[in-house]
Amino acid sequence: GRFFRFEIIPSLYTPDSHTDEAGEFNAEHGKVWGLVIGGDGEGYRWKKRDYQQLCEVFVSQASKSGVGVWIATSRRTPPDAEQSIRKMAMESGISIANSFYHGRDGLTKPLGVMMAACSRLCVTADSMSMTHEAVSTGTQVFVVSPGEGGNPRLAGNLKRLEESGFVVLQGLDTLD
Repeated sequence: GRFFRFEIIPSLYTPDSHTDEAGEFNAEHGKVWGLVIGGDGEGYRWKKRDYQQLCEVFVSQASKSGVGVWIATSRRTPPDAEQSIRKMAMESGISIANSFYHGRDGLTKPLGVMMAACSRLCVTADSMSMTHEAVSTGTQVFVVSPGEGGNPRLAGNLKRLEESGFVVLQGLDTLD
C-alpha cells in the first residue's frame, strides 16, 4: 500500500508553540535545560542506577553551565525512579520546574511550555514520540540510551535523525 514517510513525525509542538508562556517563564527564571525521561520500551531496559547516573550528569553539566533544570517524566517512568529523580533535582538547588507524570505538584508545568522554554533538551531514546516532539520545537536535542538494547528499527530512525542534524546521540556511559 501507499504510505507517507516523514523526516519528522507531525507534532503538536512547533518552534512557535507556547512561546508566550515560555517567554514569561524565562524572564522570571533565566536559561533552563530540559530532561525528558521515559522508561522501558523499544527494546531498552532502564535500571534505577541508569536513571540516577543520567540525572547526576545532567544536573552537574547544567550547574557548571549556570542554567536551571526542568525535568519531565512519562507514564513509562517507574514511580520509584521518579521519586528518586525528584529528590535529586530538588537537592541540586537548580531545579526550577517539573513535569512529573506520577507525582504532580505545585511546580508541575505543561510539557509544551517546557519544550519552548528550554534552550537544550535531553531525551531518553526509548520513545520516538518524545524524541520527535523535542525535535519539532527547533531546540537542540540530545538523545540518550542506557547502553545495550534498542530495536533495530529504532536505532535506524535515531541514526537518520542524527545524520540529518536533528539530534546528537549519546550513550549513558559517554554522556557529556
